[in-house]
Amino acid sequence: MCTDQYNFKGKSVLVTGAARGIGFAIAEGFARAGATVFANDLSADSVDAAIEKMSGTTKDVTVLPLPFDVTDEPAVIAALTEIDGKSGRLDICVSNAGTQHRETVDTLDTQTFSRVVDENLVSHFSVAKHSGAGMAARGYGRLILVTSILALHGRAGLAPYCAAKAGLVNLIRVLSAEFGGSGVTVNGLGPGFIETELTADIRRNQEVVEKVNERTPVARWGRPEDVVGPALFLASDSSSFVTGQTLYVDGGLTSVFS
Repeated sequence: MCTDQYNFKGKSVLVTGAARGIGFAIAEGFARAGATVFANDLSADSVDAAIEKMSGTTKDVTVLPLPFDVTDEPAVIAALTEIDGKSGRLDICVSNAGTQHRETVDTLDTQTFSRVVDENLVSHFSVAKHSGAGMAARGYGRLILVTSILALHGRAGLAPYCAAKAGLVNLIRVLSAEFGGSGVTVNGLGPGFIETELTADIRRNQEVVEKVNERTPVARWGRPEDVVGPALFLASDSSSFVTGQTLYVDGGLTSVFS
């Protein structure tokens, strides 16, 4: 992914769920574009390993570890305070952390449903609420929340995940209305089928792989780096008049999905 057209030197960026997959690629992309990146994940060891990997492939990057649980609101507040102490402010927040749980509704219990919704919707609200408040007070900011094409389409066995991602799309609209007058834009990224650890299990089924290839106009699965350019665009001044939108990075799949 070429990041030469974007320059984020002097900008401070938080990326949650940055230890792997899409979050890792986005964090690395901002680092290559000159930003000071705070890389979050639940495990400190995972964050340290991710930063070591980034440093090994890219010279002169500034990536700082910030492990915390995005579902723990006091921890979110403490992390943002730490960012302010180290960088003076947070300019861009990419709320990416989330998880999946595959189980059909006949056996799915309400506790599990609530947990998955908490991890994929409520946590984004908490991160956006508190990071956005600081941005609004300073009169500038970019909030990017990572949702999914499953915000638009249901999939058997993923009821809480699909429900959470659909809710996230409308939350983005609400937040854009509430923060818009304060110089803060709020947008979403909706990845399609991407080759990450999260999809590793279904990609073991060659029939599924081929079906996705057949139904996707660009005829392939996405790669984490495919999401980097859209993220940088939404964080840049080029998108200053774009807010409340969700950009689906899916190889055209949602345009033909039925």
